[in-house]
Amino acid sequence: MVRCLNLTKYYLKTVTLNENKNMKQTLTIGLLLLLPSVSGGMIIFQPDTAVASSEFSARFDIGNAIDGSGLPTEFTVDDAHAVYVADNHWTTASNPTFPVSAILGFNTPVTMGQFLLWNHRSDNIADDSLYEVAQFDLILKDSADNVLLTLNDLTATGNTVFAQIYDFPLTGGVSTVEFFIDANQGSSFTGVAEFGFTAIPEPSTAFLTTIAGSMLMITLYRKRTTSLPTP
Repeated sequence: MVRCLNLTKYYLKTVTLNENKNMKQTLTIGLLLLLPSVSGGMIIFQPDTAVASSEFSARFDIGNAIDGSGLPTEFTVDDAHAVYVADNHWTTASNPTFPVSAILGFNTPVTMGQFLLWNHRSDNIADDSLYEVAQFDLILKDSADNVLLTLNDLTATGNTVFAQIYDFPLTGGVSTVEFFIDANQGSSFTGVAEFGFTAIPEPSTAFLTTIAGSMLMITLYRKRTTSLPTP
């Protein structure tokens, strides 16, 4: 489920094409970088299905962590999650067996390069302030249940309202993400406010695309100006 469309960055750069004591030609070109901006918005998508190993009740089930509840309709990583109430958080039963799991599924295989975690806001109606995830693992699998990527012992910060962002190598063909909570901040409950993912181009790919586009624009400019008389 796509939640926010990307806003690309547009840069202007002045390039010197020919320079000597009598003539200087310059061209201001626009570099359109297809690099998502964290602050400006990125393509955020969420799982289609989710199954948890523990849930407090139907109003605190895992579905609350993949439906955007507690966030604006077109949310970004800069949006704070709402306070903890029924129907906007996933919360486990008391004293769950660790690791607590959430199996996140995609109806169509996806490509991803970032994991977004809005940690549990154990405030408002919570028994205590320590529900938040402290350490977790991620396992990315394809449709045949083959492991594509494993990320172990990732750490999360408690008492924060914004998304925590975890980068990893761009991985395609992902059908399932297994999320395992290894430890929380110390409460007998745990859980998550919201999950999200993005597909971020590898820096080398973006860089090469930008350079290739820039060189093409310079070449076209040169071809157009070579027939013009020198001032």
